[in-house]
Formats: sequence, C-alpha cells, structure tokens
Amino acid sequence: MQIFDLKSLLESKDILGYIKAGADSDIYDPVAPVILEQLRTDLTLSQLQNIIWDAFYHEFCGGTIHDSKTPWMVDKTQAVNIIGYPEGFKSLATEIRLKFDKF
Repeated sequence: MQIFDLKSLLESKDILGYIKAGADSDIYDPVAPVILEQLRTDLTLSQLQNIIWDAFYHEFCGGTIHDSKTPWMVDKTQAVNIIGYPEGFKSLATEIRLKFDKF
C-alpha cells in the first residue's frame, strides 16, 4: 500500500464526516503517514483499529495554544466524544487490511 492509496481511502470513507461537512479533502492527510508506517501483516483487526484511533487522536484532539507554542491534548476518555471509540474504525481497518494484504 502506498501513501496515495491510504489517503484516497481515508478521503472516500470520510470516517468522521469532515469532508461531508465542508472540510477540504486533505483533512485526513496528516494521519495517513502515521498509520502507514505502523502497518504490518501480523496486526490483528483490533490492533489496527487502535493504531488508526491513536493517529486520529493525536491529529484531531490536540494542538498548541496560539502564540505560546504550549501543547495541549484532550484526555483520551474525553476524546471519544470527538472521534469515537476505536471500535468505530472497524470498517476502515478492514478495508486497510484488505488493501494492505494485496501489496
């Protein structure tokens, strides 16, 4: 699987509905390399779901305070209100697994 394939899959699935809500199609681009670098053929579906969730967590549930460069992160127990639970990424994890196994 190439980075382009994963970015295309993330855009087409639009798992968080951001593109449907009007965001640019590249909204998911930062999570693609994070997920891709951790892909291996021996991962269980549950492990893959957790990798995807963690990538989304770090991208969409944290940042820096303007002009201070002070980093902040939403607590993981509260992050599920923003990105859902890892189990919510099952269909995406399944598609990634199918496509990754082909390469």
